Amino acid sequence: MCYTIKEKSYIRAEANAKSGILATLVYDTKLEILEDIPRWYKVKYIDETGTETEGWISKISVEE
Repeated sequence: MCYTIKEKSYIRAEANAKSGILATLVYDTKLEILEDIPRWYKVKYIDETGTETEGWISKISVEE
């Protein structure tokens, strides 16, 4: 698990800062880490309605 540490963080479709945004997260959002590559985590986010989103988040946006 990890948590966002910025006011706004983004889950992206690919491990690339120019990739499309799948979700915008607020500070202290809980995420499940699925994969770890240099500079990026593949994560799963479940919102308040139970909708799951999987995508990539920059490691500088989160801490474990």
